[in-house]
Amino acid sequence: MSFLVLLALQVAIESPREAFERAESFYQEQQFAQAAEVYESVRAAGIEDGVLYYNLGNAYFKAGSIGRAILSYERARLLLPGDDDVRTNLSFANELVAEADVEAPLPTAVRWAVDLYRSIAASAFAAILSVAFVVGGALGTFVLADRGSRFQPQAVSGLFVCALVALLSGAC
Repeated sequence: MSFLVLLALQVAIESPREAFERAESFYQEQQFAQAAEVYESVRAAGIEDGVLYYNLGNAYFKAGSIGRAILSYERARLLLPGDDDVRTNLSFANELVAEADVEAPLPTAVRWAVDLYRSIAASAFAAILSVAFVVGGALGTFVLADRGSRFQPQAVSGLFVCALVALLSGAC
């Protein structure tokens, strides 16, 4: 907290050019979060410059804040439309985000269910649904017709299983 207060006081008495140079110094010292804070203070002072946004994007990228880096690169691209470095860094950052989305691991149970779903053809789901309806109908008839049977609890359980299978296969 005290660092931010000192930073605010220092930025208040230094010119945007001096703050920019200080941010570059932080960046060269691999203090990327501090560099980004100082670049942000320059931006907050009303400076709209493509190089500022490009450097801010680099600082955010190196600090691990890819989303903010992409935003800064996009702003730099608007102000420096022909700059190859801006386009290259923006493209690279976007690729990292896309790869992170693709490589996000699924929980084991979800991955197993997705693999099972993909391995079964639609006609197989229709057949499973049909069998579940026929077996469920037979079990329902048994449950209603023979109320005093000792197999009644098993028939009711089987009826619930058939209903669940029918529901799942119908949804797939």
